[in-house]
Amino acid sequence: MAKKFVKIGSILKPVGTRGEMKTDIPDEFLEDFVNAAHVFILINGSYVPYFIESVRETNQILVKFEEMDDPEEAATISLKDLYMEEKNITSSEFANQKDKEQLLDFAIYSNNENIGTIIAVEIFPQQIMAVVQKDAKPFYLPLIDQFIVEINDKNKIIYMDLPEGILDI
Repeated sequence: MAKKFVKIGSILKPVGTRGEMKTDIPDEFLEDFVNAAHVFILINGSYVPYFIESVRETNQILVKFEEMDDPEEAATISLKDLYMEEKNITSSEFANQKDKEQLLDFAIYSNNENIGTIIAVEIFPQQIMAVVQKDAKPFYLPLIDQFIVEINDKNKIIYMDLPEGILDI
């Protein structure tokens, strides 16, 4: 079985003289990143492991990779994305996101009315949104647990209790 890699953030630029790198890691992956022995960077179509020497939190997240001891070396991986193997990600937010991505083609019902069918699931920093198709017009609907009453996997139906006016936006 092929390994599945998940983008957990990005390297921005070298900081200081020791080869540390400023990173952009979303909160949902921060704990996994801080506890990781290594991460991967996609180089020429291959996931190359980079072993983490240290991670420091100042007003930003700084990482120092083994054998990268100056800013010139570190600059060779500036603006690259960071990946981890999916099996090593323990974030409950990520698991919830993966579960919601499985809802493609489900019909959404609210108050016994067919709202539409999910044609895509998009992940935004603040929430997960379903792109719902109704009457040939797609619209966004937040897939938040507070709105979901029941998910019927067998019939591919999601029963939701949507707030008044949300469909008018």
